[in-house]
Amino acid sequence: IFAKLVEQFIWSIWTSHSNVKLLEFLAEGQAALLDCDYDKAVAAFTTVLNEDPVYVEVLNRRATAYFYLGNTEKCFAVSVP
Repeated sequence: IFAKLVEQFIWSIWTSHSNVKLLEFLAEGQAALLDCDYDKAVAAFTTVLNEDPVYVEVLNRRATAYFYLGNTEKCFAVSVP
């Protein structure tokens, strides 16, 4: 039980952001990812990254969506200022 609480705490920090609108797009992208709507996921995650290009968790999730789309070139290409 303690390990699960620690894991949840880490995830809450890892996915937190001060901009609520970006969190909404993150949630939209994650829902699309779970629904296998990878194009929609990429679009939502890209919206977040246009506002915060170093939001690492979103970079990771967008790379995952690109991977499932079979676009390994974009999957492994990370553009961080």
